[in-house]
Amino acid sequence: MALKDKWTKMGRAVKNTRSQMTVVHLTQEEKAVGKMNEVNAFFTAHGREPTMDRSNLREYELSTKLQDLRHHKQKFPSLIELDSYQLLDSKSLSPFCKEQLTQREKEQLHGINPD
Repeated sequence: MALKDKWTKMGRAVKNTRSQMTVVHLTQEEKAVGKMNEVNAFFTAHGREPTMDRSNLREYELSTKLQDLRHHKQKFPSLIELDSYQLLDSKSLSPFCKEQLTQREKEQLHGINPD
């Protein structure tokens, strides 16, 4: 088989494969809503917001998504309706998380070293 025939055959295969795929383009707001739903699901499952713990990459990823949402919350008003745990209101911890902190964790958060 000639090289040209191989490329033609491959091109057809790719074309046939692409014609069977559906590409969906999400708006920025739809992406932000998806991020908010992910963060809410984490909070529901763990009772706290995700932390910047690099040993848990999924939690780290969700934490960066939450920071991004906080930074752009004015841009997407629909996020406020989805913010069932008030996670967008705080730059550090939501009111729900603050209630669950131990005294030691509160001191560490405010830069007081108990030791």
